[in-house]
Amino acid sequence: MVWSVEDVRKDSSRLENFWAPRNQRIQTWWDLEDGRRSNGKLITLQNRDAVQSTEDGIERVYTNDPATLISLCVHLLSANPVRHRVLSGDVHERPKQQAGKTERALVALWRYVDEEAFLGGNDEWLRVLAYDMLTTGWFSIVATVLRDSDGTPQFIADLHNPMEAYQEFGGRGLLTYVHKYETTLADARDKASRFGSTLDMSGNDDTVVNVVDWYKQVGEDALNAVFIMGAGHSSRFIKEPEIVGRYIPVLSAPVAGRPRRRPIHGDDDWKRQIGLSVLALNEDVYVEFNRFLSVLAAVARDAS
Repeated sequence: MVWSVEDVRKDSSRLENFWAPRNQRIQTWWDLEDGRRSNGKLITLQNRDAVQSTEDGIERVYTNDPATLISLCVHLLSANPVRHRVLSGDVHERPKQQAGKTERALVALWRYVDEEAFLGGNDEWLRVLAYDMLTTGWFSIVATVLRDSDGTPQFIADLHNPMEAYQEFGGRGLLTYVHKYETTLADARDKASRFGSTLDMSGNDDTVVNVVDWYKQVGEDALNAVFIMGAGHSSRFIKEPEIVGRYIPVLSAPVAGRPRRRPIHGDDDWKRQIGLSVLALNEDVYVEFNRFLSVLAAVARDAS
């Protein structure tokens, strides 16, 4: 089958719609951490006073426990650098020395990954991974090795925002994977040039467009394509579908939620529960505690 840009767009939209209930659930956890309720009202957790007078004149008090818990857990999970223990299985000195060199090489590679993250304006790789798992209950990593034009290997371990990652699982792993995210038109043009193509979209450099990175397992081959959409233009490839290997080079899965998926043809509740944020179990407790604090604040105000 020859995949057109419209075929790829429809396939990507199918998965985006499929995982909409999961993303809605993740948004409630982000709102809880950031200081917002599901109705969009600010709760002010971090940078403003903890007590606010609302339009109805009632004092509102909100705890910053969710943000504090996330911050502490991220630190505990990412404080120590990644370490690898390579077992040589040999009592002779030379294999032991080679194992030691391999361990030091792996440490250097993780340092390289962090340096690439810093150059892109991102935090340390392990901190981002810990934050993704703690707040969303999911992780998505593109793990592969590419080569520059001169043959120099590039070790890739790109973390994707779980809210922007959409999966279709099969009996032997991922069947389809889509990463859809917003960027500027200037960045999209730069991506196109790196793929050896041009992007003839009009607009300012800071115009927001959507980049869609699409993977598809077709038989024994994994296809990859990248297209741009938005800014009042039709979708267009900046990377035509091509074979990138035998399997989709992505590690993506839920954590901390229900250990088994429900039947796909059932309701959507399993999509909300298969991966859980660390805030999920105490979510109602936080809400009720905020309500209790608000009542105390109102009583204290009336008594003053």
